Amino acid sequence: MALVLGAGCSLESPTDLQLASVYSESAHAQLVLDHVIQDDGCSTPSDLSALASAVYSATGSQVDLVRRLPRNDFRMARPNSGYLIAAALLREGVINAVLT
Repeated sequence: MALVLGAGCSLESPTDLQLASVYSESAHAQLVLDHVIQDDGCSTPSDLSALASAVYSATGSQVDLVRRLPRNDFRMARPNSGYLIAAALLREGVINAVLT
């Protein structure tokens, strides 16, 4: 059995991460200001996948996008109760996998 966690699972404290669309729009604005992509270079700036494709098309790499994401926030995010419960279920063998 697998546990599937959807968008928004990381919004709850103390994890406090935003939805991908928030990070995508912020990164898009920075990429445009830094002249990595044109303002109209991505048809959907709130779609992180579309932005990654636009950056790759413009530069041949996604490095410029990754550098504009809050990687330290992702690394240092503290688990909320949902993630702690999922970890406990994994440890006890109640579930075999967690997919986020």
